[in-house]
Amino acid sequence: MKISKEIEKIFRNNDPAEFTQFKYDNERKKIHNNKLKEDLKILKNETDDKQYSLYLFYTARFSDFVTHMLEIPSLSVKKINKILDELEDQFHPAYPPLSPISDSYYNTWSLFDLKISGEKETLASCFYDCMKLVKGADTLMLRLALNASLSKMEFFEQISTAKPIRAPSLYSVQLKNIYTDEIINLYNNTGFEGEIGYIWYTRVLPSPCGYSYYSSLNTPYIFRNTEKEKLLRFIENTLPKIKPSKTNDSYFELMKFGLNKMFWPTFIFESYSNYDGGAIYLQGTPDDPLSRPHSEESFELSCQ
Repeated sequence: MKISKEIEKIFRNNDPAEFTQFKYDNERKKIHNNKLKEDLKILKNETDDKQYSLYLFYTARFSDFVTHMLEIPSLSVKKINKILDELEDQFHPAYPPLSPISDSYYNTWSLFDLKISGEKETLASCFYDCMKLVKGADTLMLRLALNASLSKMEFFEQISTAKPIRAPSLYSVQLKNIYTDEIINLYNNTGFEGEIGYIWYTRVLPSPCGYSYYSSLNTPYIFRNTEKEKLLRFIENTLPKIKPSKTNDSYFELMKFGLNKMFWPTFIFESYSNYDGGAIYLQGTPDDPLSRPHSEESFELSCQ
């Protein structure tokens, strides 16, 4: 049984507020809408971007759901808790110089990308699957949940300088996916503007509101001393080793889940080179351990 089915069954039997809040009678809908307006007003005072505020709001609601989900006395949930505890102990997410695994990266990766079952479920996909089964579920929350569960970290080349969008104080940069060639406008909440030619490693989330730009919830990782061609060659050489799923191609599977559970956070940890207030800098490629400053191979070489 998929974990989402198990969770949904338990929630329906126990009818907790964390699940039934998505099922509205008129009074509940009025309360929800008022709280949504209040929360968004607070978030709006902290950021210029309504779209980014919506994703923050979704993530907060989603985190509440996960908190209660992880308290369920189930064997499957116990396994998830064990995985999350091991990850915390291994990576100690914070922000450089304490850890190259930023809180913003770790939170989105562990919620949106970490496989928690053989069905390639994630906590985000469980949340979305449960919400779909609720009659009267908030359609905006459903769109946000789907966008989050399908998102992944990818490599992009910056092809423009920062430009204003929708308001003088709101800027976007134009990025081109180095593998798919898709071009997007990204609002980066840290204010990092970059430069043409920079290679970004970040998660982009499409607009649930019909805007023409994407948003990002994590501090961007920026490559230094690493050519785009080497990252592209890694992708092209690795894809034949990845089996596509019923719903996703090999590229999605690679960028979402990597070659093993710890693949992408380990890559970030070993590739870390520097940081500033708006970006974290990386060096190296996943297929060349000696190109990564903090890999075991680089450490052994430095000790010779």
